[in-house]
Amino acid sequence: MYTFHWRSSEGSSGSGEKLSYVKSFESWGWIIGTGVYTKEVAADYQRMQTELWIVFGIIGGISLLLFGVSSTSS
Repeated sequence: MYTFHWRSSEGSSGSGEKLSYVKSFESWGWIIGTGVYTKEVAADYQRMQTELWIVFGIIGGISLLLFGVSSTSS
């Protein structure tokens, strides 16, 4: 794995850190690589974490509501 800076996007003058993986495919004489901007990974992680907290909040709220209903009906 390699980390380097590359231009962020088409039309953008800035650069961003990119994580890349490169593997040789010797039988064909090819080198295959892929990469991702670390800023995009961090943004996706933050979004998923926020969504997870929202889901936990909804489940917790429903659980408290059901607990309250079941304890008042007894």
